[in-house]
Amino acid sequence: MQRVEEPNLSRKQNEYTIQFLLQESSQIDAERLRLRNEGIQRLNFFLTLTSALLGTLVFFGQSSPSINLDYLILGVLIFLAIVGYQFFDYSIGRDIRTDQVLRAGGRIRRYFSDYDPSIREYLTWQDDDEPSGYLSNNHSSVRITSQTVLSLLFSFIFGRILLMLTYSTNIAIAVGIIGFALALLVLEIIAKRKLKLAMKHAVKQVHHPKISTLEPGA
Repeated sequence: MQRVEEPNLSRKQNEYTIQFLLQESSQIDAERLRLRNEGIQRLNFFLTLTSALLGTLVFFGQSSPSINLDYLILGVLIFLAIVGYQFFDYSIGRDIRTDQVLRAGGRIRRYFSDYDPSIREYLTWQDDDEPSGYLSNNHSSVRITSQTVLSLLFSFIFGRILLMLTYSTNIAIAVGIIGFALALLVLEIIAKRKLKLAMKHAVKQVHHPKISTLEPGA
């Protein structure tokens, strides 16, 4: 059976396609900025909430030393840890979503770079839909900051519980330091596992891989 060649798009159809892709690219960029700003705003809220509650506890502890705040402090720390973990989990999802947005933008840029390969040397963003650094080499400052603060909260919880049980400051500090290191390690494992799973899904969705800039035999 003879294959029927698809007719070339008319100039008008081509203009409609370009206008559509430009609008799509604009929406993609708006989503990228929204994710970036939302992550920073949520991080600022979490840090402000943590500072305000801990500062309030310190103030009451100094102004009313006769009042036992052990259980109140522990309750506040657990509350902050719950809020912190929710934000930590959000930050991972935010990075995964950002990767999806970047890859979507890469597909649109590939349309134009395939149409005119000479523009590739002027592109500042990827023109492929392979996994971005948000998955392959994630060092997101929002995630790392939330991960560090959350680890500190867990270390405070461990230290406070040991202090309430043993009344030994040295033991509480030692357990707090160990708890911080363990929490940091566990949270990093959780993050990497989720990012690795997202990367596997992303690899399966690649339709426009990177084009090597090396000459054959180089």
